[in-house]
This record gives sequence, structure tokens and C-alpha cells, in this order.
Amino acid sequence: MEPVSIEFISAGFELCGRFFAAIRTDKPITVLFVPGWPADPEDYLGLGPRLSQQGINVMEMTPRGHQSSEGTYTHANALQDIGAALQWLRQPDLQVRFKVEMNKFILAGFSNGGGLAMAYAASDPGVHYLISCAANDFGQFARDVVHHRTVAKNARMEGILSWLWSTQAPVGSARFNPETSLQELIDHPDIFGLRENAAKLADRSILMFGGWEDEGPTIENYQLPLYRALKAAGAEKVTFIVYHTTHNFSNVRQRLAADITEWIHLQEFD
Repeated sequence: MEPVSIEFISAGFELCGRFFAAIRTDKPITVLFVPGWPADPEDYLGLGPRLSQQGINVMEMTPRGHQSSEGTYTHANALQDIGAALQWLRQPDLQVRFKVEMNKFILAGFSNGGGLAMAYAASDPGVHYLISCAANDFGQFARDVVHHRTVAKNARMEGILSWLWSTQAPVGSARFNPETSLQELIDHPDIFGLRENAAKLADRSILMFGGWEDEGPTIENYQLPLYRALKAAGAEKVTFIVYHTTHNFSNVRQRLAADITEWIHLQEFD
């Protein structure tokens, strides 16, 4: 089944996305998926068509400042955009059309979007279920940037920052100010840092994924410390799966979808 193109409003800006309606079920679970950077088709990991075949609705949103969504990207704007997407899902006619039940809802994301999804959930106790695929812990990323610039430069961070700059419009597709975006993370670890918000997330059901060969949010410095922080905060419903793969999960996407599907169907939705 082909996805449905969607539009919704966030702070007066028109944002776009796609909705993959679940098939072969009258009572689907719904996933809102926040993409990686810069929200091109690869940043959704091919999960929309795969999960919809397994009886799961998937709404793919494109935050402000990316692709054909209006406005300018900031991390704060993106959190607001997630809230607007949730409001869109709560529309009565939409819920009838796609059989959306908000008590059977999961917030998910990849990379930048994984970090945004978890940061948003820390401020919204109504989000009970989370899926994080190679999430960027923005608190750790900010610390890495500061260390790179003030203490000791390293090739890994230099490559990441160079790539980030290359995505800025008009050369790239993302409408944002790189320096302002980095400073936003440095100034607000209380909002965007995932380890800083572990206590607020400890009562959620969380599925985390990582890749041993990921050179972005690495297992050693990002994924495992976040898992440890969640467990130390008392989290009892955290599953952490690691593959032999790089950041974009390119060689394990079918397995990724299968593991997500299995976890979803094991959840006890209220």
C-alpha cells in the first residue's frame, strides 16, 4: 500500500510527512517516527513500509527547516513540531480514518530524531513507549563539541562538524544556523541531554538500538552510558539491542524491523 502524503501545522508553519496505514488489522498500534539529519528518505530506515505490513501505523514527520517543511530548524522548534504531530494524530476524523488509538502509541526516532524523541518524552509524561535507533544524546554531543574546540581536537568530531556544515542550505537541504544550533545544545543540557533526563524517562518502556561500527553516537560514549543511566535511575523496561552495523543500519534493516515488530507486540498497552 502506498503511503499517504500529509501536512500539519506547527507554530504557523506547514510541515509535511507521510502516513503508512497498517494492513490486515482493525486495531493497529501507531508509531510516530522522527527522522535523522537532514530528513532525507534514508533517515527513516525504510521502516514505514515494513512495519505497516505487520499491522503497525507509521507516521513519518519532517521537522521544520527540512526538505519541503516550512520554517527554520532549531532543536526547540523540532520538539514543538513533535507536539504538533501528536496533536494531528489526535484529530477525531484522522483517528477514525487510520484507526489511531492514542493509548496504543509509540514515539520513535533515528539519530538526531532519536535524541529529539527521547528529549520530547522527558517533557511529556503522556508518552509511555519509546524506540531509539542510534539516538544522539545531545548532552554528550555538546560536551564533545566543547572538548574538541577548547581542549583537544580530534578527527572524528572534526568530520562530524564538517558534515553538519555541509548540510546547511543553500548547498545542503537543511535551513538552520549551525553555530546557533550547537550553542542551543551547550546551553540547555537540562532539556536536550538524555542522560540528564534519565530519571524522567525511567518509567517508560524503551527499545534502544545501536551499531558496533557506528562512528557517530558510538556505543561506548553515547548508547551504553545512556542505558546505564536509565538503569541507575530505576528503569525496568529498557531493551538494548546492538548489531554489527554502521550508523544507518544499512545491512540489518530487515532484522531491525523484525525486532521492532516483536517488541511492539510484546507491549501491554493500557
